[in-house]
Amino acid sequence: MQMTGGSSSVWSGLEQFRQAGAAARAMLVAAAAQRWNVDPASCRTESGAVFDTSSRKLTYGQLVAEAAQLIPPANVQLKDPKTFKLIGKPKAPRHRGEGEG
Repeated sequence: MQMTGGSSSVWSGLEQFRQAGAAARAMLVAAAAQRWNVDPASCRTESGAVFDTSSRKLTYGQLVAEAAQLIPPANVQLKDPKTFKLIGKPKAPRHRGEGEG
């Protein structure tokens, strides 16, 4: 069973979620780098998009099909906890999904 009550899903699975997120991010960056024919190290992610050094931008939605074809990396660089925007911050408001009441 998985639920978000009291943020238990975050603290109980934090490392697994961080690993999965970092792998997905690496795959999205790799897909963008392939499309632009650049080194993935020259790309960065921010606000749901991948940017290169010349400020070209592709959203995760634009890259997801290509990224899904890649093999997830075995070892990934995790974000520095100092850069977290939500984890460890006061409770964020819940957002209703489409079709919810």
